[in-house]
Amino acid sequence: VQVYLNSTVEAETLLGTANDTTAAAQAIDGSSIDLVGGSASRLAAVGQVGNTKLVDVSEIGWSNTYYNYPRAFTYAGAGTNKLFMANGDFSEVSLDGDIALLGYMDHTSNGLAFAGTDLYSGAGFGSTLYKIDPTDGSTLSSVNVTEDGFDVEGFNGLATDPTSSLLYAIIRPNGSSTSQRYLATIDVTTGVATMIGDMGNRFSGIAFANDGKLYAATGNSATPDHTLFEIDKTDASSELLAALPTLSGGGQALAFNSDNGLLY
Repeated sequence: VQVYLNSTVEAETLLGTANDTTAAAQAIDGSSIDLVGGSASRLAAVGQVGNTKLVDVSEIGWSNTYYNYPRAFTYAGAGTNKLFMANGDFSEVSLDGDIALLGYMDHTSNGLAFAGTDLYSGAGFGSTLYKIDPTDGSTLSSVNVTEDGFDVEGFNGLATDPTSSLLYAIIRPNGSSTSQRYLATIDVTTGVATMIGDMGNRFSGIAFANDGKLYAATGNSATPDHTLFEIDKTDASSELLAALPTLSGGGQALAFNSDNGLLY
């Protein structure tokens, strides 16, 4: 716990709203202290110049044994206080790391996200987007995903923007190498992927915050690996935020808890 006395803390450095223009400047009146004599006041702020953000990372861990590292993560919904996790297995996870296996999937999932009330899973290898049952991970329906008329090679993350309801994905387009990652939006009805841009690194998971900001984690063999970035959803450019704990074997997936405002 950090306590700041007699100073306003810049909200932007704590993933808050940008304040880099006069119109968006954060008020610091609350830090005002009258100086001796009463003819002047002192105001102070703790923050950073520019758009650098302060991110605090802490490790929770697992409270029981799990044999397949998670390739996909998503929050189960407002008020649930649990996450869904997938690889070839489908599990729910409490916020303190307790894992309960719910079922076995008919594919290897590399991305989980709700679009409305429907839960979707992106195939790690192949072009299929699955709609799955959140009670056991079984497939309810599926659609073939194409980009520029060609099947995609696979997914490396799914997330829905709460401000637009658009489903975003990290995809590997047809003919790309396994190291290439592109940000795209997906039409869940037609399967058509609309390309946004080359992400320029081996990202392995994405998640949206409540305000529509997009975050991504890099995976193994990325430079740097196991690192959290903020992604510009208009052009797929990235800004480094913080190093993440390293999990042996993999497991670089992200989920945003819309209730407590934390990334997992």
